[in-house]
Amino acid sequence: VHANPLLPPSLPLLCVVRYESQSDAAQQQAFNLDQVSFAQESIKDTVATVEAMKQGAKDMKKQMKVMKIDKIEDVRDDMEDLLDMTREVQDVMSQSFGVPDYVDEDDLEAELSALDDIDESELMGEPSYLSGLEDPMKEGGEKDGEKGGVLPQAAV
Repeated sequence: VHANPLLPPSLPLLCVVRYESQSDAAQQQAFNLDQVSFAQESIKDTVATVEAMKQGAKDMKKQMKVMKIDKIEDVRDDMEDLLDMTREVQDVMSQSFGVPDYVDEDDLEAELSALDDIDESELMGEPSYLSGLEDPMKEGGEKDGEKGGVLPQAAV
């Protein structure tokens, strides 16, 4: 049911195949052009990069002629001296006023540590250095419960 009976029936199939072949060739040509264009851009970028590297090396050489290693070492030594002087000033400024030279920091730390170790019960009750002493309010060995240490009332 072809429109033209004189044409072979495989002709439409041949046209489709020919069209696909031409389309593939056109796509391949476009791909090739893209590849060539990319290669050209890549070469231009490479040339620009090499030129920039040459210019950078040239500029660095000029700058290195100006810089002398001896001068750089002198500046570094000066900076080190200034930092040493700053440390000395900070040491002087951190010294305490009114603290005698004979005060030993280690002794003070040990005393503080000993105070920290004191049992809280000692602080709340009778100190340990008072234990074992007689009560001065009890006279002449009076027994507990008597009015030891209380003055007699005067007659009115």
